[in-house]
Amino acid sequence: MKKILNHIKNKSVFTRIFLATLSVCAIIITVFAIITYSILERGLNSGIERMLNNSAALIADTISAGVAPTSLDSALRESAKTLGIRTTVVDSDGKVIIDSSADSDSMSNHIGRSEIRSALDGKKSFVARYSQTIGKKMLYAALPALKNSSGGYK
Repeated sequence: MKKILNHIKNKSVFTRIFLATLSVCAIIITVFAIITYSILERGLNSGIERMLNNSAALIADTISAGVAPTSLDSALRESAKTLGIRTTVVDSDGKVIIDSSADSDSMSNHIGRSEIRSALDGKKSFVARYSQTIGKKMLYAALPALKNSSGGYK
């Protein structure tokens, strides 16, 4: 480090100004890149949330209409292939009934997940976290599908 400082001291004024300007430009470009990335990520996540919300609402309406789980299962598996949207249907006890990308019988109970708790409280929710099932970060959306007689959701 001392050699570098001595080398810079021996350089002309032009070289010192050039190196300082180059350093400032590098900092400005880095800050600009970070801000741009943040803005683009927010916009992308907003679009994904909208798409997930629409998909989940359609599925909730389908469940409310009384479509048989076997019919829904095959339709969701096809849409997962076509649209790339993984869908999991969970009952009021947190048991996975249908999953479009995995074996629902081998999946753990989802009752402790924040988005499932929100849906059971009648609210839609979005959560980003790592999926143990498929091994990558996912954005999850959950919303209630059926209202029970006591006013809660199932």
